[in-house]
Amino acid sequence: MDEKQRNFLKKNERLRFRRGFKYLFEHGSSFRVGVLKFFYVQDMPEEWVHSPLSIAFAVPKRNVKRAVVRNTLKRRMREAYRQHKHPLMAKLQRKQRNLVVLISYQGRRVAEYREIEKACLRGLKKLMYLIDQKS
Repeated sequence: MDEKQRNFLKKNERLRFRRGFKYLFEHGSSFRVGVLKFFYVQDMPEEWVHSPLSIAFAVPKRNVKRAVVRNTLKRRMREAYRQHKHPLMAKLQRKQRNLVVLISYQGRRVAEYREIEKACLRGLKKLMYLIDQKS
């Protein structure tokens, strides 16, 4: 019997430390998919990450002025990621590598969940492709 996969975004999967963000912006790369921009770096030092896939979400204040709207957009990005992270996580565990990702919202208008989900799914697929290229 196939057990249903549980979708959680655990605390240890979140990028929280200043040195991790600094390393990401100094050594990482980025690409844009729709309204989302993905910053990523592979193989960050082990003592800075606690999961094969660490993630952070951002909505710049200069693009979206109201905090309520920024929080809504971050919630939509987290949900889209949480629903579709498992293939990427499994690939990283198989290869015994780690990946740190920051997903930043780049639109000036409030996007619907479906648009964010579509961009997130395409971005995660591109990350899977990039992991294969660096192996």
